[in-house]
Formats: sequence, structure tokens, C-alpha cells
Amino acid sequence: MDDDVAGVDQYPFAGFLAFDADNRRAGFLQLIANVLGERLDLPRRVGARNDQRVCTLHGDFHLAQLVSSAQGPVLVDLDSMMHGPPEVDLAEFLVELALRGLPEYVTREVARGLLSSYSSASGIEIDAALLETCADIEFLNRCYRHLRRHSPGWQAALETALGRHAEMRSLLHV
Repeated sequence: MDDDVAGVDQYPFAGFLAFDADNRRAGFLQLIANVLGERLDLPRRVGARNDQRVCTLHGDFHLAQLVSSAQGPVLVDLDSMMHGPPEVDLAEFLVELALRGLPEYVTREVARGLLSSYSSASGIEIDAALLETCADIEFLNRCYRHLRRHSPGWQAALETALGRHAEMRSLLHV
């Protein structure tokens, strides 16, 4: 296991995870374990819901997938469509929105509009706990992409993304 995370203590996670340099690796691993623990519980939680909770999902829902037309917004890039709880798509959209670095008043207004219009149009109440779990999983996935790609500036991009976790969580409850 040490080889899997070798060098993680070199990265500047302290501002996000709020622990000192000696505990960075342990704290990062604990964060992953906490989120993955919730993820392992996700199928049981979704299975306990009735069939009305399962709907068609975009599968890659974010701002760039919306195109403006005279009739209103149109969703594009439908090759990742799947079935599942709506919180999966909503969380993906909100995480990507938080990571864009837009002004807070913009992200909050877009998040508020998305969540309220979804609930009113579908008649389905959003499960706050499931939305948080899905958002944390998506957030870790987005951050992991920086580690995996190692493109120029990846460390700064990772630190910036990690620093937006609180903003992302605040969008879940607007």
C-alpha cells in the first residue's frame, strides 16, 4: 500500500485537509477511506429507494453540455446516458460548477436554479445525504484526474481544486 501512495506527503494538501505536514498522507488516506466507505454503502441506500428514484441520467452533466437555442437550453453529448438516482447527475453538475472558479454569486444562483427547477419539474425530492455522497465522490474523482494526468501545472491545479471543496459543499444546500 505504501507504494500506491508514495510521495503523497509531498503535495500541498494541508490547506484543504487542515492537518500538518507530518499527517498529510494519513489525512488524505482517511479522506479517501471516508468517501469510499460512503460509496460502498451507496448501492444499499439506492436499492432501498423505490423505482421512482431511478431515472435516465445524462452521465456527464456539466455546463459545457448545455447549448443555447431559440427554444431554450439543449443537452448535448448523450453517449454516457445511464439509469440511476438523480443525485448522481446533480452532484456532477454542482462539482464541476464549483471547480470552474466563477464568482460565488453566479455559482450559488445557478445551483439554486438547478436544484429548485429539478425538484419542481420532476416532482422528486432531492435526497440531501445522497447528493452529498455523490458530490464527494465526484469531487475526489475530479481531483484525482490532476494526479493521474501530470500535465504541466498539475500540482497547482490540484491545490486549487482541493481548496474549493467547501464552496462545492455549500452549493449542495442553497
